[in-house]
Amino acid sequence: DADDADDAEVVVSGRAFCDIFREQDARSDSFDPFSTEPAEVEAFFDNQLALLTEAIASVPSAEIKADLEVIQVGQIEMASMLEAVAWDVFAVDFAAVEELNEQPEMNAASDRLDIYGETECGIRPGDDDEDAAEDEAFGNDPDMMAMLLENPALRALMIEEMTSESDVTEEQANCFFDGLIDSNLFEALEGNMDEMGTAQMITMLEIFDDCGIDPNTFG
Repeated sequence: DADDADDAEVVVSGRAFCDIFREQDARSDSFDPFSTEPAEVEAFFDNQLALLTEAIASVPSAEIKADLEVIQVGQIEMASMLEAVAWDVFAVDFAAVEELNEQPEMNAASDRLDIYGETECGIRPGDDDEDAAEDEAFGNDPDMMAMLLENPALRALMIEEMTSESDVTEEQANCFFDGLIDSNLFEALEGNMDEMGTAQMITMLEIFDDCGIDPNTFG
């Protein structure tokens, strides 16, 4: 009867939606914006926005549709930021990106989508241990760390964080980051600051001294 037909349609729509959701999730997990050419960044966002549009059209839940629309607005805004800098991730305004990602409405929608994806589509949310391992690998890439320190927008964020959590001045923070780059300390340590030997420790102390920073500032 009509009720059975409606139920069948929801099941079919839900199954199609989960397929789209899985594809989008897999693409997001495999995408590394910091090691991707601008053309690939543009292609990624074009694809993600197309998948979002398809998902919104097929999702069987009005509540989840509303959450997808919130994410869609955020993705369009993110894509606009990147398009303005020719899709160069390192040229984007990181402060604006951080502000966008920290919007409560965006975070709440993302959390609900994670729960729906797990319960209805069998998509396992990101593992904290895996995320930590990825962050450690990222931090251990000396070329990447040097590139990030040389990016004006990201460097400004790092300086803001350093000065807000200590007595270090903006001038001292800039001096510190310049010292890290000029000394090639990241290359010597292969990015792993926990592996400092005597020579590297002396270099770090010299940077502190040159910049007038108390070595005990960072514990």
